[in-house]
Amino acid sequence: PLVIKIAVGDTVAWENMSSHDTQALEGLIPEGAEWWHSSMGENFQRTFTVEGIYVYKCTPNFGAGMGGAIIVGNPVNLDAIKAADVSGAAKRLVKKAIQAAEAS
Repeated sequence: PLVIKIAVGDTVAWENMSSHDTQALEGLIPEGAEWWHSSMGENFQRTFTVEGIYVYKCTPNFGAGMGGAIIVGNPVNLDAIKAADVSGAAKRLVKKAIQAAEAS
């Protein structure tokens, strides 16, 4: 799914990653959260321990809009996400993340 909601301490797994990676977008993760960039072509998992909204992309396919958002617990960084200066595929992901966070 484009946006998922999970609890603090949950793990997200990216599978079937033959020609993909996953990379957090600078400035679009909560303050104090660890940025990540998985290896190309390898399945990846990550446990989320900091509340907030995380926006990520698949580097080689981002132009086609491949990416998503993970809302962990409370979207504590919603105002920062709203204020982010983004365009293109990132703007679409941010818009979807905001809609999902506000629907909570």
